[in-house]
Amino acid sequence: MFKLLRADFYRALRYKVFWVLLAGNALLGFIAVLNAYSFYVNFGPQYNAFYAMQQGLGGGCGLLGILSAIIISVFIGHEYAAGGMRNKIMTGGGRVRVYLSKLVLSCGMCVLVYLSFHAMNFVFGSALLGWEGVPAGQILLTLLAGLMFTLAYACIFTAVGMLSKSTVAGLLIGILGTLVMAFAVMYLQGELGGYYGRDPADPEGAIFYPCEWPMWLQNLARGFIALIPTGQSLTFAEPVIGNLGTYCALSCLWIALSAVGGSALFCRVDLK
Repeated sequence: MFKLLRADFYRALRYKVFWVLLAGNALLGFIAVLNAYSFYVNFGPQYNAFYAMQQGLGGGCGLLGILSAIIISVFIGHEYAAGGMRNKIMTGGGRVRVYLSKLVLSCGMCVLVYLSFHAMNFVFGSALLGWEGVPAGQILLTLLAGLMFTLAYACIFTAVGMLSKSTVAGLLIGILGTLVMAFAVMYLQGELGGYYGRDPADPEGAIFYPCEWPMWLQNLARGFIALIPTGQSLTFAEPVIGNLGTYCALSCLWIALSAVGGSALFCRVDLK
């Protein structure tokens, strides 16, 4: 196992896509700080470094999911294309150990990309914006929840990559799946949030109309949003974040199911 991890680690160090996405997400972290700073100057101290953190966690259309899909699909797909996956198993690596090695390296790369954004925010956001009014416990729990759904993404896309055996298939499933889930979540959030329409009593006024769905359907929609990593990610951009402890627990469930299920199915994959 250690030899497999060491070989994958040195291979990851030469992995240009990883370094490009790491630098790109760090740049996005710096841009988020500048964006928050413009709001801070014009509208007040509520737009602080925690606001910039929320925008990073709730990045448009599940950005962390898309980045994770790209990193893992290319990393695993290249090894399949070069015949490395089959060779490692044929030389006694063992399917479970090969799978776990890929899983550990994939999780590590995704976590580093995740942290690159927040490292920039802690350095520049702390200097320019501060964390006024935000308890340290809330900051740490929010970071932990983001870390957990990043690991959930990594475990899910590792399973997809190892089972699809193709860079293209992994990218299509990962990116399109993330986008479909993101648009589904945004639709549900819009419906659950209600809307403003014409006021019958005042033709020139507007009135708020709450969601008209039955309560059981609203609860089902909220449960779906909280359940999937993309739904959790997008809620971080909302003014009120859901239960972070629940998010962490659900992410752990995704991690366990995808890691155990993925490795079990990989043992049955035909590598010829």
